[in-house]
Amino acid sequence: MSNLAPQRYFLPTSGTRIVLPAPECSAEPPWRRSAAASRAALRAAAMARLRPAGVSDEQLDDPAALSEEAPPSLRAVMRALPAPAVDAAPQEALLLWAPLLAGAVVLLLLLGTWAWSTVQRELEITRVALTASERRLAQAEARQSEQGLAVSQRVQRELDELRMQARAELRALGAGAQAAEASRSAQTHARLDAMESEVHRRLDAEQSAVRTAWTAHDTPPDPEGLALKRIFARAREALLYIRTSYRVRLTGSGEEQELTSYGTGFLISPAGVAVTAQHVLYPWRYDRRLLTSESLGLAEVIEDSVSVSVWLADSQVTADGSDAAPYLTGRAYRHDAEHATVRILHTGHPDERTELVMSPLGPTAVTMPRVGNGDLAVFQLIDVGRTFPALSLAPAPRPGVLDAVLVLGFPLSRLQDGRAVPQVSLGRVRRAGGEMLELDAAVHPGNSGGPVLDRQGRVVGMASAILDTPIYGLAMPAEELQTAWRTVRDETAQEQRHLRALGCDPGAVDGIPGARTLEAQRCAAGLAAGL
Repeated sequence: MSNLAPQRYFLPTSGTRIVLPAPECSAEPPWRRSAAASRAALRAAAMARLRPAGVSDEQLDDPAALSEEAPPSLRAVMRALPAPAVDAAPQEALLLWAPLLAGAVVLLLLLGTWAWSTVQRELEITRVALTASERRLAQAEARQSEQGLAVSQRVQRELDELRMQARAELRALGAGAQAAEASRSAQTHARLDAMESEVHRRLDAEQSAVRTAWTAHDTPPDPEGLALKRIFARAREALLYIRTSYRVRLTGSGEEQELTSYGTGFLISPAGVAVTAQHVLYPWRYDRRLLTSESLGLAEVIEDSVSVSVWLADSQVTADGSDAAPYLTGRAYRHDAEHATVRILHTGHPDERTELVMSPLGPTAVTMPRVGNGDLAVFQLIDVGRTFPALSLAPAPRPGVLDAVLVLGFPLSRLQDGRAVPQVSLGRVRRAGGEMLELDAAVHPGNSGGPVLDRQGRVVGMASAILDTPIYGLAMPAEELQTAWRTVRDETAQEQRHLRALGCDPGAVDGIPGARTLEAQRCAAGLAAGL
């Protein structure tokens, strides 16, 4: 396209009149003078021959002034003769300038035609340049559209690859967790067995020493080992084996996977009220990988699929001792969409923290609850007419540094011949200040929610988390458990007073949700339904 702007030509409008100045000439041309002389002589001869008497020169100059008495021949001659030179001047001027005017008009027409053709040519050049520009613009837009489509396809392929990678990681999560648990179990089995052997060896040695001292001094002392055994034998009956299963759906493919976690709980009321760690009942709320996948929209927990199964200590959990044996959920207290023999009474409110974790899509901020204060739950086993063995939450002195403690539970969720056999680890308090108790007793996954007892058998805490290695653990102080228990009793007492006002007697207002309370609740439900 040419960069030169087209020239502009301005033509005169149709109403414009071009006036050319008359040439200045002091003398008439010779041909004009000879013609005038000839006409004058002719006129004079005519007038001399035909002039009648009484006709003046002025009348001869004006034929209209002749009287009718003038002869007809004179009037014809006067009409035939040309007008005087003065009257013929404008016509002669017109005859003189007519060729010049015609030439000027022709010149103007030629100039206008040339200008119009020039303008048309420039317009045609401009039109061609515009057409070429439009064609190049359309080609550029087509190339840009193709590049955008290619970028979009590449980004989509990368997202699909990341989703596939995330799905593969989620698929490997269950198998990887089980493999990791099996590896840790294999590594710690020998250690736990060695510890148990050492404990039994020391107890046998102490018993031998006691028998020897008893024989020598004739007094039956109470050695520490025997006291610890009695404490464990009395407390183990209140332990609960807890299994929580739930399903996770992969949003991309719709595939579902079942995940399982285990933990410990213990009864604190003969009416079946028990406590445990909140992350034992709701493990997906504390799973860093699962929370990351949920924040990226790659997975979601199916809340309706959550199933909590609770077995009493020494109950048969599986048909045999193999890992592939199915769980005997029919013998367990259950909380799911179809069963309500486990009722959740209270859950704590742990503090939350935001962590920056690495994901297939890069660093991702994940908000999750802290393991510590507030990580507890109170629930009840519904079994009308049954009295459960329980541990008391009566106030006890908070243990200090180097005080001996016992941690009870089901470490690594191990079963003995398919039965939930409780285990115990002995240790001391390493740090007593702050929100949590730090112990050097062996604490493993599966111990969460188990009781921590002192040498007098009093509950001084609840196992909550592992610190760095399975050798050191964190325990929630008993004050937190007592506060939650008081909250449950206050809420239950208020509910019982409301039921009594409706005419549904819940029995004694003891602040413990028991069988009578459940019967009164069913009575209130019947009244509300109009039955």
